[in-house]
Amino acid sequence: MDLFKLAVTIIAIISRYIRQFEPDQPEHTGHCDEVPYFETETRNKEDKITGYQLGFSLPTDVPFQIDTESSASAFFTWLGVSREFQTGDEHFDRNVYLGCDHPLLLQALQQQESARLAILALLQLPGAKKIWSDGMSLWFSRTCEHTSASTEQQLLLQLARVLAPVAEATRKQPAPFFWRYLTIEAVVWGIFGYAGVAFAEYYLVGPDYHLDSMAVLQTGLASSLLLFAFLCC
Repeated sequence: MDLFKLAVTIIAIISRYIRQFEPDQPEHTGHCDEVPYFETETRNKEDKITGYQLGFSLPTDVPFQIDTESSASAFFTWLGVSREFQTGDEHFDRNVYLGCDHPLLLQALQQQESARLAILALLQLPGAKKIWSDGMSLWFSRTCEHTSASTEQQLLLQLARVLAPVAEATRKQPAPFFWRYLTIEAVVWGIFGYAGVAFAEYYLVGPDYHLDSMAVLQTGLASSLLLFAFLCC
């Protein structure tokens, strides 16, 4: 069983690496200014639209995420626990949190006002969640009761066009952020795989763990690892 748990852990880690290099990409949904885009909807049990994810192709080796600045992120930045790049645009820096440290991307956001304006306009839409890259496409997600309108499509396309030269350049100038990001994600999924097998083992084929203090400890550890992996994902 230990070998099986080890195998599951290794498979989980490898699968995350493979998925990052070959992320799932839906078929084109439509066109904006003759540029194809992707869109996926989220629906509730009544089959009503509750949100969408809109994306344009943007191949890059730098995954990143851009969110609205939250009180928590501002607090941790103030404490010095996290460090966030500042573009020098006070309004942008106060309202946007940049989850990336690649110098080319940060330099582009600092120099390109049109990119900052597009990001602000998207994140200030009601229900806006985040803007991010999965390595293949630039995405924007929003919670709402309809699919994307031309306004969001134009703004995201504008941002993709500004970042296109940067995305190409990053493929020639890799940064440690990508590998740190990928390694942490892969390790978390490895922990999840190991904990899942351990959890099943102790509950399905293990001894009466109520009478075995070591089994209780191991079960608690496995449960904690499952919870940790779930929260980190």
